[in-house]
Amino acid sequence: MRNYQDRFIFFAMLAIVVISIFYIRFDIPDDAFITLRLANNLVHGLGWDYNPGAPSDIATSPFYVIYLIPFLFAFKNGHIALLMAYGVGLFIITTILYVALREKGRSTAFVVAISSLMPPFLIQSVGMETAIYLAVILLAAFFFNRRDYGWSGLFSGLAALSRPEGILILLVLTAFYSLRERKVPWKLFVTGGLVIAPWLFFSYWDFGSIVSHTAQVKATQDQIQFLARESWIAGFYNSITHQIILIPLFLMGVFYALEDYKSGDVFLSVVLIFCIMQVIGYALLHAPAGYFWYYVPGDFVIYTLASYGASRLLSRLAKHNFNSWLLVGGIFFASLMYWQFKISKDGYPLFRDSRDYISAAVWLHNNAANNDYLAADEIGYVGYYSGLRIRDMMGLVDLESIGPLKKHRWNWWYSDYNKPTYVLLHKKPWLGEPGCPDTPFPVNVYRDFLRHYKIVLSTKNIILLQYHN
Repeated sequence: MRNYQDRFIFFAMLAIVVISIFYIRFDIPDDAFITLRLANNLVHGLGWDYNPGAPSDIATSPFYVIYLIPFLFAFKNGHIALLMAYGVGLFIITTILYVALREKGRSTAFVVAISSLMPPFLIQSVGMETAIYLAVILLAAFFFNRRDYGWSGLFSGLAALSRPEGILILLVLTAFYSLRERKVPWKLFVTGGLVIAPWLFFSYWDFGSIVSHTAQVKATQDQIQFLARESWIAGFYNSITHQIILIPLFLMGVFYALEDYKSGDVFLSVVLIFCIMQVIGYALLHAPAGYFWYYVPGDFVIYTLASYGASRLLSRLAKHNFNSWLLVGGIFFASLMYWQFKISKDGYPLFRDSRDYISAAVWLHNNAANNDYLAADEIGYVGYYSGLRIRDMMGLVDLESIGPLKKHRWNWWYSDYNKPTYVLLHKKPWLGEPGCPDTPFPVNVYRDFLRHYKIVLSTKNIILLQYHN
């Protein structure tokens, strides 16, 4: 009977993941295709470079690059590979939560597992490293709770290679280990170190630094206030829907997680502390408010513990009639899930210009020469689908961009190199693009740009220009 129940629950969770991915299948963020291009270059033997032959470490998630490779081999289509990779990550999340909490009752474990998929930004981050990042965090906490420190260290190392701040999970586990065992967790350190070390050696050997170029450029952008300084904490709070319901339930979930901790079950406590530390870290480092996937770990722990608190409370109140309470809770959850998807689809400007970018990339693929350069502010879709060499106006690809950006020389990509054959602009110019009043070009440079470029493609949101003498 139990095996039958588990099989039914796993199938239900898989179905919910598939529906979630299908619902959002056309709205993959641009940044996901940057990682996909790196993985695709590796598949075709072109090395760990965004522009083959021009070393530049733009991968903040090296593990995700490697993780995508089998999906590219299996599905051939990059768009489908991103969707499948994300779906697998979401299914791992639900499975680990269910297995970890099953001893609290299958009903509770199932409700918590599916509720973990409710944060709108978790669904909107489809194609990014977000799902597999959360999955390895949960796996590290799961095996730590079972005192399997080797596996816990392995997944902690993968977390550090999924996002730079993933290294925090090792600190959290070290603190919990010290409180529980009263000694140094050498097995955890050694295993995690063995996972991380090869990448650090490769990064330093190939790129001259263990810090990715992307991270260095984003730090420079923060110094010069390139992006608007919005409050990250305010953005995070606003990312939580139904605050009046979720926050009290979250606090109740924290209470029950602390009860579990006292009885020796530290799984949810580890996840809670890690996510809180990440939220605090992002706030202190002035993380850009526009990267909505940065909110996901904090959102995830709030929705997860809120559902845990509600389920544990209902189970205590209902006692032997828990199934009837579960039915009422299920109806409530279904209603809430509907609104979450509605918010995900309608309440936030999802990736607005993907179809425009793909149209431009297809035109370039059919008309441009292999050695042509394209300059653009968003480089994911156009870079992957066109296959051209890219000059990123934001500076994330070119190692030489940091110096000019510090001097507010927004025209560096145009003036410091041979002129790109093509330039992709938004009809309402974005930061870094010619014509944007917040990042102005010198007047003579802007006039020179207008004189040499002619429109070859125009869509609803973007224009593609080609260089002419």
